[in-house]
Amino acid sequence: MCNNWHNNAAAQVGAPSFSYTNEPKWTVALLKIVDDIKATDGAFGKILLWAREAASAQYSFYPQGGMSRNKNVENLVNYMENAKHLLPSVYTVPIMEEANGPAMDVIAFDFVPQLLSLLQNREYKDAYRRLITDLKRQLIVPIIQWVDRTHVTGDSRSP
Repeated sequence: MCNNWHNNAAAQVGAPSFSYTNEPKWTVALLKIVDDIKATDGAFGKILLWAREAASAQYSFYPQGGMSRNKNVENLVNYMENAKHLLPSVYTVPIMEEANGPAMDVIAFDFVPQLLSLLQNREYKDAYRRLITDLKRQLIVPIIQWVDRTHVTGDSRSP
């Protein structure tokens, strides 16, 4: 037993002392994750802020989708009512007016679900309550459509 103590003491001579507590242990673990995924320097702080807020809100850290990002996204989409209707669609349209001209993909959103989502949004409702004081004379227009130059029309600000 004395030999082991002597060997350990000799091995520690000149070695820096390092306290293995929770703080450095989990900081190093997070630094390793950030390095492994080649995240930016700012990611470290963003993850810490997220973790603090999640912990204070009593987040369980055991999401229904397990450890898979894709499964968690899928679960969240299924969780939200009508979420699939809010996703964009891709349409191939001709660039020129001729039917057999070159085509390109255009991303489009279904207007009705988008409008309903906006009208049901808590921030829109708060703005409505705050800004509309006379229902007979005031109106909030939540969507203002304006199209700038596009590859489809080719000229600027065409309707």
